[in-house]
Amino acid sequence: MQTELKKMGCGNCGGIRFEIYTKPHSSKLTIECIKCKSTSVVKPSIPKLEIEFGENSDGRLALF
Repeated sequence: MQTELKKMGCGNCGGIRFEIYTKPHSSKLTIECIKCKSTSVVKPSIPKLEIEFGENSDGRLALF
């Protein structure tokens, strides 16, 4: 558990479980609340998005 970080939740229903989507050749991420299906879009301001391993992590966010 990341105690020094702030937990995020859905601004509509307060849900805390999400699915994350992206399109090929896009830097935008669409985050969908599992509970109410509201979406948020993350648009990086630089053209490169890097995903690194978190502290004490055996895996990182990846495409399936």
